[in-house]
Amino acid sequence: MGSRGLAFLILLVALVAVVPITSRAVNPTISNVTWTPWVPAHGEYVTVEADVSSPGGPPNVTASWCVLPPFTCIPFMMLDPEGDGRYTSAPIYAADEPFTGAHFNVSAVDPGNNLTFTPEIYVQFANTITVDATLTPAVAQPGESISVSGSAVYQNNSSVPAKFTRVDFRILGTPSMWFTVTDGTGAFASNFDAPLGVESYILRITATNRTISGSEDRTLDVAIVSRPDLIVASGSLKVDPNSITAGQTVAISVGIQNRGTAAAGAFSVLITVSGPAGTGLNRSWLVPGLAVGGRENLSASWVATEGVWTVTILVDAAHQISEISESNNVGEQSFGVAGSPQQAPSVTLMVGVALLGIGVAAAAAFAYRRRTGGKKAP
Repeated sequence: MGSRGLAFLILLVALVAVVPITSRAVNPTISNVTWTPWVPAHGEYVTVEADVSSPGGPPNVTASWCVLPPFTCIPFMMLDPEGDGRYTSAPIYAADEPFTGAHFNVSAVDPGNNLTFTPEIYVQFANTITVDATLTPAVAQPGESISVSGSAVYQNNSSVPAKFTRVDFRILGTPSMWFTVTDGTGAFASNFDAPLGVESYILRITATNRTISGSEDRTLDVAIVSRPDLIVASGSLKVDPNSITAGQTVAISVGIQNRGTAAAGAFSVLITVSGPAGTGLNRSWLVPGLAVGGRENLSASWVATEGVWTVTILVDAAHQISEISESNNVGEQSFGVAGSPQQAPSVTLMVGVALLGIGVAAAAAFAYRRRTGGKKAP
């Protein structure tokens, strides 16, 4: 090989040494795609955002917005004005009716034409919120506590809950009004007291999120209704004896009374004795029924252990009876149990031991006198 050929070979080897092997291309990654508002109203503007990482250089990021029906798509460029990798679209118009929603995805392509795109995401358009609610009880006594619970969904679509939406309550014809907020599933619950006037009322329930709203009216009848009212009779819960020592059998008695205006059907009563050591007694009874003004006396026994204990009586434990009041079904009483005393020797035993001691001393003295011949020591 001539000198020129050798020089060319050396140059070629040097070039190979300094030019790096092309690394394998890495596509951009797209994450944390969001859109605001979550359910846009017809004619409202939507903003799409996404986190984009592009090892291959600054990417072109696009949100492709396709309204339904028909499947008409428009691309919207997304920019990263803060330079932190969070790309944001220009405001996208949520089409008017009859369009019902849109599909969109986000795509990113780097300078090397490496492309990534997300799965399609569905966005529901809405102009109403559907409210469904239940009152418990539907017919209430004046001033009785009532529970109202239900759900709110967009456009009568159960898969699109109106989450974190304000729900207003108003009893028409009265000054009573209040509100709550739905949870992440669109569910809501609230409690209120029935008006004092005996008549039929309308409870209007309205869910509102920005410009989208919907209402439902529920009839509330306030009437003097005949119902049972089961209670732990005043002063009837007793623990016997008053002074309790560990190991003793304790008698627990209680009277259950119906002070309502209607007879009660079958219901259960639960008694528990609990303390720091756990549950000492857990027993239930089935009362077959109780007439107006009637009373059922119940009793149970328990072998006491040392400590401070609480006996609890729960009337209608299984919630079988609709009552005038559910707040008076519990009775409680606490008591202490002393430890077992140490057994002291009996008086007879003490006397016997004393006599035995005297006898032993006398016998010892007698034996000594015999050994010394009965003589006194000089």
